[in-house]
Amino acid sequence: MLPGFYHKCMEKLLTPRQYATLRIVVLLLQNYRTIQIEKLASLLPIPLKYQSRRRHLQRFLMLPKLTPKCIWFPIIKKWLKINQTNKRICYVAIDRTR
Repeated sequence: MLPGFYHKCMEKLLTPRQYATLRIVVLLLQNYRTIQIEKLASLLPIPLKYQSRRRHLQRFLMLPKLTPKCIWFPIIKKWLKINQTNKRICYVAIDRTR
């Protein structure tokens, strides 16, 4: 699913419930390859009504903790520490395609 250091970064940032939701959403995205909230809500294995699951997903995806600054920069820093052993310059390109 995700590398181990992703889990460590995410566990520090999110509550246990938010982290569980993130893992489920990532699995759904990998398996069904859809990004429609309605479709993901119908597939979400949470014992709630459909409308409640949809609102839960919407609130989760709007969390201020899920910004690139809060999530991706710590992950990139950790990845660079793991993979960049010498003091050479490394360029990181970030694609902002939606």
